[in-house]
Amino acid sequence: MLALTDARTLGDNTMRHFLLAAAPLLALLIALFSPHATARERGYIELEDGIGLRYSIDLPEGQEGPFPVLLQYQGYGAGSNPNDNGISLVSARWLELGFAVLGDSLRGTGCSEGDFDLFETQWVDDARQVLDWIITQPWSNGDVAMVGLSFPGMTQMMVGPLQHPAVKAKGIDFTCICDSAGTANRVFHDCRIDVE
Repeated sequence: MLALTDARTLGDNTMRHFLLAAAPLLALLIALFSPHATARERGYIELEDGIGLRYSIDLPEGQEGPFPVLLQYQGYGAGSNPNDNGISLVSARWLELGFAVLGDSLRGTGCSEGDFDLFETQWVDDARQVLDWIITQPWSNGDVAMVGLSFPGMTQMMVGPLQHPAVKAKGIDFTCICDSAGTANRVFHDCRIDVE
C-alpha cells in the first residue's frame, strides 16, 4: 500500500510540474492567436487628497482614437483587470465596436490606496474625480458609460445623482440585496439602460 501511495504522489507531482512549466507557453499561445488583440495601459489616478486609485484600460488595437469609454468602477479587481466580474463575456465585442474598456478599483480595494468603507460617501466624490480624469485623457472622446454587474451596479446608482456631463449611459444589471441568510433578492433582473 505504501508503494502505491508513493507512486500516486510521484505521478501527481510530475503532472503538477508539467502543468506549471507549460502554463507560460499556453498563455503566450493564447495571447498570440487571440482574435481580439488590445493595447492595455495600467496605472494610478491621483485624487485631490493624494490617494491613488488603480486603473487598467483596454484600448481597441488597430483603431484610431479617441474612443468612448466604458467604465467599470467597483470594489473588486477592475483596477488590475478591466474585464473583472463578468465583463470578459462582452468586452471583446465592445473593443471590436471601438469602445475603450476601463476598470477602476475604489479607494481601499483591489490595488488602490486608502481605506474603504461601504457606508462612506467618499468613493462617490472619488468617482467624480475619476470621470474628470477620463475626459482629459488622449484616448477618451469625453463620452463615458458606466457598466458592470453587482457592486458596479451599486456604484452606478450612487454616482448617477452627480449628473456628471461625461456620463452618457448607465447599464445596471443584477444589483442584489441579500437578506440575513445571504439569499439574493434581485433589485434589477433585466438590464436597464439609462441613456441621456
